[in-house]
Amino acid sequence: GGGQMACAACRQGKYSRYGFVPCSACAGRGLQNSSCGCNATAVGYGLRTNGTLVCEACRPGTFSGSAFSTCLLCAEHSWSTESVENCTCNLGYIAAAVNSDGHLHCSACSVGMWVHNSTPSVCMPCSKNTYNPITAATSCLNCPEFTSSVAGSSLREHCECIPGYFNGSSDGECLPCAPGKYSDVFGASACIPCPHNTVSLLVAASTSEACQKCLGKNTSLAGCPMIMNS
Repeated sequence: GGGQMACAACRQGKYSRYGFVPCSACAGRGLQNSSCGCNATAVGYGLRTNGTLVCEACRPGTFSGSAFSTCLLCAEHSWSTESVENCTCNLGYIAAAVNSDGHLHCSACSVGMWVHNSTPSVCMPCSKNTYNPITAATSCLNCPEFTSSVAGSSLREHCECIPGYFNGSSDGECLPCAPGKYSDVFGASACIPCPHNTVSLLVAASTSEACQKCLGKNTSLAGCPMIMNS
């Protein structure tokens, strides 16, 4: 006899949790037969089960790289805004790899390096005359006055006294060479006296060429006092 009901698949965009109830419209961006998975353009959206399957925007700190997946928590040292496909590394970190599960792996920049917010995917060496002693830095520190360092320096001790100065105190302060002396190297611990029969009137002389020959018979190891006083 008659009276039997024929079963039909729910149309796209609708679902039915039980076989004996009518099909209902999928919520949000849901668009898939029977199960209301997120539609193919819904990256940054994920499935949430709350009685029914709902396709909703991924919250800050989560992501969904696939239109048919749930929202996943961002990995360590990364973050996200709402409804994004990928997380972003924190400042001071760069994207080292993407794991098979879609999680971004963020690696800290090493000492002597830093990350600028205009180029967040590259660790850059600290520039000349600066240094950085910590990992995951977003800036480098300036060397003290009258000191210099090479690019990529990681310690304050890498800032050496410039020529014309010497390390003359326990705290590493660089002092100028006195008249009659010079320093022509970086990191000098003492200044060099002018050669016999020469003298320099300059403070912080940085080359032996600053030592001029004495005139006449006014010579001494300490310089030429009569010339200096003339």
